[in-house]
Order: sequence, then C-alpha cells, then structure tokens
Amino acid sequence: QKNPFLRWLLPAFGLVLAIVLAGVVWFYRIQHQEMRQVETQLQNITHLKVEQITAWRTERLGDAVVLTDSTFFVERLKYWFVTQKAEDAAEILIQLRSLQKNYHYHDILLLDAGGKVRLSVNGRLAPLAKEEEQALALALLERRPMLTDIHAHPGDLDAYLSIAVPFFARDSKAGKPVGAAFLRLKTGQFLYPLFQSWPT
Repeated sequence: QKNPFLRWLLPAFGLVLAIVLAGVVWFYRIQHQEMRQVETQLQNITHLKVEQITAWRTERLGDAVVLTDSTFFVERLKYWFVTQKAEDAAEILIQLRSLQKNYHYHDILLLDAGGKVRLSVNGRLAPLAKEEEQALALALLERRPMLTDIHAHPGDLDAYLSIAVPFFARDSKAGKPVGAAFLRLKTGQFLYPLFQSWPT
C-alpha cells in the first residue's frame, strides 16, 4: 500500500493483457475473413475447372459420334475389312489423319469386329490396354462411345485417355458390330495443363 509502483502494477498488467487480447481477436477476425475469401475463390475455381473438363469431355465424345454417325465411313470401313485393299486403307488413313490433326489426337486405331487392331495412324498396332478393352466391351454393349480411365501402355511413360468408338451398320439394330476405333489422347497435351492452370 505504501509503494505507488506496486499499487498500479496490477491495473497496468490488466490493461496490457486486455490490449493484447483485443489485438489477438482483431487479428483472428482479419485472418478469418481472408480465409473465407480464399475458400470462396477456391470453390469458384473448382466449379470453373469442373465446367471446363465437362465441356472437354463432351467435345471428345462428340468427335466420336461424328464417326459413328457417318454412314459413308462405316460402309467404307466394312468394305475394307472384307477386301483389305491397300488403296482403301490409304483413303481411310487420310480421313483419320485429318481428324487427328484438327482435334489433336495422339493416335487413332481401327479394330475389326473381333477386336483386333488392324490400322493405326501412327503405325503402332500393339494390343490394347486393359482400360481400353473394358471401355470397348462397354461401348459395344451400349452401342455408343465410351471414355476410358487414365492409363499407360507398356513401355510408355506417358498417360493416356482413349475413346472407344463402336461401328454398327445402319440396317443392324441388334447385330454384330462392323468394327471399332480408338481415339487416343495424351493427358499431358490438354488435361493436365488444364488442372495446373489457375485464373488468379
């Protein structure tokens, strides 16, 4: 009671503590607001990415539908599987190379009705990957194009997505398929850069 310093020590300590606590609360609120802004921004980017990937997927399946709906192409393919004429194969490759170039596919394969690879734009006639075999079976069952999961091919470090494209003759509603095609894409050409690019 006789020492004025000790008399003011407790109130001064309480005042300092109150100031510190008020600063902590203010800092927390500021950080919380900034985190909410970041969260909202990330959610918006996520929605944007989902929309972009969905649009990309729809476009690729649309490319496949263009092939399946081409009566002329299906009939030419059916005829070539029977005759095996080199000039017919050359004309088919010209059409497929145009599709490859304009839509940036890594490779396009043609398969016969038995699932054997008969023609490739890049000249590679290796067997299908497991994911491609599964997608082909489903595409033939449902009679529509199917997208594979991301996969790799033996001896190849790149990752791929493929679109299985079944071909049926117009007069065959429930008959055997004429053949099939695979539109192969390297994920590093579009899909991975799409994941990695950020608008802000």
